[in-house]
Amino acid sequence: MDDRSGHEGTDRDDSGRNGAALAVVGTVSGGQGAPMAGAVVTVTDLSGRQQGRTTTDAGGGYRIGVGTGGTYLVVAGSGALAPHAAMVAVADRTVRHDVTLAGSSGVRGTVADTTGAPLARATVTLIDARGDVVATTVPDADGRYLLDGAPPGRYTLTVSAEGYQPVAASVDLDGVLDRDVTMPGRSGLTGTTSAAAGGDRVAGALATLVDADGRTVATAVTGPDGGFAFGDLPAGTYTLTTAGYAPVVTVVQVGAGMTTTVDVEFPEPGTPGHTGTEAGRR
Repeated sequence: MDDRSGHEGTDRDDSGRNGAALAVVGTVSGGQGAPMAGAVVTVTDLSGRQQGRTTTDAGGGYRIGVGTGGTYLVVAGSGALAPHAAMVAVADRTVRHDVTLAGSSGVRGTVADTTGAPLARATVTLIDARGDVVATTVPDADGRYLLDGAPPGRYTLTVSAEGYQPVAASVDLDGVLDRDVTMPGRSGLTGTTSAAAGGDRVAGALATLVDADGRTVATAVTGPDGGFAFGDLPAGTYTLTTAGYAPVVTVVQVGAGMTTTVDVEFPEPGTPGHTGTEAGRR
């Protein structure tokens, strides 16, 4: 009789051997409480004789029948996670034994902005050397995070949050590593355009921002006060081209977590374009 107890993914289950009604049942979950499908669970008696083996279903559940009451060894494992082994006593009824599998390595810490305020809306991700995501989480209200269940090795830890510059760091895991992360704010670029003759502000001028790789990042049209603004920029070197009269080209260095201001002055008609002035940062 082949009793698979309705669980998916069972490759072998001797739970019905000798008409056994007794069983060891339970769920297998990861270190963060998520059910683990496909984990392998084996039950043996104290002499090492296998009573049954199965793989957990989509909900992490398993059931393995045993012939008689007694003490049994339950072993569960999944991939690179540390295996679980426990002695389970079965008397006259089915016994439940839930299992939590955790890796031998991980990383934990806090995520905060440059003022030290915790960031709970960030996403923290651990990526292995092949580029596969090993674990991901969101910090709690105090900015604390934990990523576990990873085998020892070198990983890339990334942290991202809306309105902040992404952070990536290489981490070598052999046990649990403490790593606090500070998120610099995204940068900005603002400025004004004016005419050399008379100094009047120039409305309707086109400002184009190009990154160091030659890609157009954004464009803006100056307002009635001649002002323009680019927000949510990564730090780096940009080329700002403003066209209203003769085009003016300005190379701008945008620092992390700050706003850089550039004042652009258009030359008088008929004179060559020139470079604008980087006024300052804040």
